[in-house]
Amino acid sequence: QLIDACGAIPGLEIVTLCDAYTGRVERARQRSGGAARIVPDYRAVLDDRAVDAVFIVTPDHWHKTMAVAALDAGKDVY
Repeated sequence: QLIDACGAIPGLEIVTLCDAYTGRVERARQRSGGAARIVPDYRAVLDDRAVDAVFIVTPDHWHKTMAVAALDAGKDVY
């Protein structure tokens, strides 16, 4: 649902996806237009200067760690 909602926002482009489950991330890439790159580790997303903001859609036990790392990397976080 989040990917579909993002598609309705002018100027928003999904450029990178990361998920531990390959099947889910491949489906997400198709739903986002097929152009997003897939990375195996979320830290690669944070290292990418072309990424302005991140959506962290994880279980609670990972959310804080990833959110703090994203903020430290200068990303906007949702």
